[in-house]
Amino acid sequence: KGECVFSKSSPMKAQRNHGSLVISTTRPQYPPEAKERAVEGKVAVRLLVNVRTGLVEQACLIEGNEVFAPAAIEAGLRIKFDPYSYYIQQKFSYAEEIVTYQFTKP
Repeated sequence: KGECVFSKSSPMKAQRNHGSLVISTTRPQYPPEAKERAVEGKVAVRLLVNVRTGLVEQACLIEGNEVFAPAAIEAGLRIKFDPYSYYIQQKFSYAEEIVTYQFTKP
């Protein structure tokens, strides 16, 4: 699945109920190549989120069919989170989030 390590940024690991909400998200486009091959599936994308701005700065596929990677990563990079709590901002500059997309034939 390629390199998907954000350890240089020392992010807060993905966890439930950390206090940040998704403000906006977009659905990924179903790739033409997947349509030609009649492929469906679920993919997981790891996101590196700036805890002060709520913007996703990096994204990578961690699970699922590679044919969906570009579309899933592009959609992941467009997600906008609420800035994280002051407490988290004092301890971390970044947080990891994981988002899952289900691709079904249109």
